[in-house]
Amino acid sequence: MFEKGMTHFYKLEYDQAHSQFKKAVNTGYKYAYFFLGYLNQEGYGNLEQNHDLAYSYYKKGVSAGDPKAYYGLGHIHFNTKSDDIEFDVSLGKRYLRRAWDPMYGEASAGEPFWQYIVGGIYCQYQTVGKPHVKGGLLEGGDYSKRDDKGMKWYRESAEQGFATAQHRLGYVYQMGLCGQDKNDEQAFFWYQEAAEQGVLRAQSEVANSYINGNGVARDYSKGLILLRKVANQGHAGSQYKLGVYYEQGSVGLDKDLVKAKYWYKKAAKNGNWVAENRLERLDNQGN
Repeated sequence: MFEKGMTHFYKLEYDQAHSQFKKAVNTGYKYAYFFLGYLNQEGYGNLEQNHDLAYSYYKKGVSAGDPKAYYGLGHIHFNTKSDDIEFDVSLGKRYLRRAWDPMYGEASAGEPFWQYIVGGIYCQYQTVGKPHVKGGLLEGGDYSKRDDKGMKWYRESAEQGFATAQHRLGYVYQMGLCGQDKNDEQAFFWYQEAAEQGVLRAQSEVANSYINGNGVARDYSKGLILLRKVANQGHAGSQYKLGVYYEQGSVGLDKDLVKAKYWYKKAAKNGNWVAENRLERLDNQGN
């Protein structure tokens, strides 16, 4: 059941993965608790983001004997979205240090998810090698500095087809993070890899690349076709951008405030507060 869950997880079939992980924990499989926590923490599939429930799963994983679940506890203490879980850097550090050896072991054994996680720790927190990790994890990290270890793990994960790592590599190259120079061509390549596997954020970035001519020849028509496709799947950022383009009459679209308001409403309903503000402004102007 756990292996079936991981197969679904890597295919981005999160609801099926969740179902299999639930079955696995019901049979006492301790490693499934972490992934139940992770799915709830991220709000993947039809799950709503729930840090309290995620935290409880991570704690169950630790109690059952999975030290990697400490990573989940630590990560939530750094990024808590719960009124009942405090932001606590010191505790987060302690938890992440406890998880390091087993996580690194999984990454070294070739597990794409843990390669991605280890890559993120190296890139974001400037741990410069396993001997230094336990003493220096999360000490004065700077995501802009070069860390070839982080890129190594990101790349190994991405090259095995892990779509989340592919998307992250696209973002790293787009923004010039993890010590890399900005590289629009590499960003477009990795966004496209992730987009082909169904990552909506990556599909949106591919559309934006065509519209803006970043890393690929500018093609408004192709970009707008892709952007509408992603917007129709509920991606708030793409819905917002369509609203902007219709409001401005840009990127080959005629100005159309009715369509602009239509897309702003969609984006606002999906949590985009900037779209909500633009919609309110248009309403106040009598449009």
